[in-house]
Amino acid sequence: MTEKFKPFEFKRHALGDDEIKIEILYAGICHSDLHHVKSDWGKEEFKWFRTRNCGRVSEVGKNVTKFKSWRFSRCWLLVNSCRHYDFCKANLEQYCKKMLTYTTRPISQQ
Repeated sequence: MTEKFKPFEFKRHALGDDEIKIEILYAGICHSDLHHVKSDWGKEEFKWFRTRNCGRVSEVGKNVTKFKSWRFSRCWLLVNSCRHYDFCKANLEQYCKKMLTYTTRPISQQ
């Protein structure tokens, strides 16, 4: 490991009309997380685990129809794909060039 972990505090934005909030109940890490810890793929501004989570929907925005409060859900760390790029239109959001997390953009570019 090249750096020590330290707490990272941030402020959440208010839940948007098209968003859901998930209470994380269980989390794990994958092998990719180990590469980030060791900076195998280059130095990052923040170290965070791109965990695989399971939780419960705790709040839904007013336009959300596919999720109901207190239903169980599994989630992946994909935040804010543009929904216009060819990959986004093909349900391959993990390849979006404008993604805030998971791909190459650090969280500070929000």
